[in-house]
Amino acid sequence: MTELLNCDVPELLSRLGDIKELYDITDATTVGFFSDFTSCMDDFECFCFEMMGDMEEFDYSEELYYEEETAEGIEDEREAYGEMYVYTPKDLQMYIDRLRLLLSQKRIKRRDYISRINELERLAVNYVVHTRTNYYGGVWCEMDAGTKKQKSRVKVYTDYNGYCSFFEIICGVLAFFSHCRKRLAELERDYPEVQQKLAEAA
Repeated sequence: MTELLNCDVPELLSRLGDIKELYDITDATTVGFFSDFTSCMDDFECFCFEMMGDMEEFDYSEELYYEEETAEGIEDEREAYGEMYVYTPKDLQMYIDRLRLLLSQKRIKRRDYISRINELERLAVNYVVHTRTNYYGGVWCEMDAGTKKQKSRVKVYTDYNGYCSFFEIICGVLAFFSHCRKRLAELERDYPEVQQKLAEAA
């Protein structure tokens, strides 16, 4: 109780409001992600910064360098301006694989396929970038539908010269992953034979 009284209550309530909003637009499983949080505001950002590379969907990260700055000798001697985090959610991959199969079978039209992909690309940006802090800071996000040989990916870019909230990034990424789960479930409900076809192919 003493810890709660000594914390920044308005900021704590703001973060709890963000988690509640995340719950409203996603599902209950995403809220469990924050179950170990304390009332210390610094913990929110520190925890989420660590989780950027610890999430199940995380693939890899790499530092970003200005294109005009060439590597001379040891590459690490260059000064990085930011970092890219790459995620490969299974639900996103499965959703796009099923869309491609439906397109190849002429079950959906190409414009429908493109519209669904564009929706995902737009939502990735909306959820991760268009937040209170990140909209004005050093964050960008993009979704790559991949190819038959390359996995579908979500890339989050952070700029060391700007400011970003890793808490808001994690909220946005979780919201996007949840949206992919919902879209996949809807697609499998509307086209149950696609699941059987992919199972036979495997």
